[in-house]
Amino acid sequence: MKKFISILTICCCLSMSFTFRGCFPDFYLSVYQMYLLQFGIIFSGDESTENVFGIGIGNSGLIVTSYGIDTIIFTPKNSGTTQNLNGLKIQPTSYQPLVTAVGNNGVITRSTDQGETWTVSPAVTSSNLYAVDISGGVQFAAGDNGVILISWNHGATWSIQQSGTTRNLKGIGTTGGPVVAVGEKGTILRTTNSGQNWINVSLPDTTINLYCVSQKTRQNFNATNFYIAGSQGNIYKSTDNGTTWSLKNSGTTNTLRSIFFSGNDSGAVSGDNGTVRMTTNAGETWFSDTIFNGVSGSII
Repeated sequence: MKKFISILTICCCLSMSFTFRGCFPDFYLSVYQMYLLQFGIIFSGDESTENVFGIGIGNSGLIVTSYGIDTIIFTPKNSGTTQNLNGLKIQPTSYQPLVTAVGNNGVITRSTDQGETWTVSPAVTSSNLYAVDISGGVQFAAGDNGVILISWNHGATWSIQQSGTTRNLKGIGTTGGPVVAVGEKGTILRTTNSGQNWINVSLPDTTINLYCVSQKTRQNFNATNFYIAGSQGNIYKSTDNGTTWSLKNSGTTNTLRSIFFSGNDSGAVSGDNGTVRMTTNAGETWFSDTIFNGVSGSII
């Protein structure tokens, strides 16, 4: 049986064909017309061999795949849609990873063969979708007008859940149990029963827009910590499954659009004006690294 581990990578680039060398930083990548890129690794058998692949998404239904560690050349694939794609998730299954991409006008497309072929799921909303994640085998997607979707069959079909808000939702994530969705005007929603009920635990400060939620990885075993980030450089941490939130000093006022933890203590956020901030103490303090000096533009 194959084992699967997902990795997220961040970088800036102006070409659809380029080379990475050395080990991957654990973040997202923003490149050219591409919006997001996630890398995955499949280990076969005794883990003596590995297959590294990447999935990138972007405007007008752009999906590209890549393979390899040293040299990475992207190959366009037929996504089945011309809608802009905004969110991506590579999810482990017993054999092949399930890849799900969401986008404008409620489009959801998925692949069960490492991004080689894609199938568009029947649409249940016309709202733009921005984020997708999985909790206990159940998939969630979030988007404009407070839309939250759920799928019980690996994304083949979806249904709308009552979120209790009409505010636009930009991020959704899980630690493996509870699920948290975030959005404009400080909106934070959480569920502990697979979305049957969404509890509003929004911030009192409605001037803040929230864009991202940390997602659980195989290296991150702390099932109670959540991290969210957004405008004005705000980072919030929860140690009780998203019930309460405390503000952390990010050291920047730039908008933060992506957050990722590779383990219980190590994580990073990225955002506008080439901003990258890191932590090694579970999000209590954040710092910059000179390796990112000179980076410009939005890093998503």
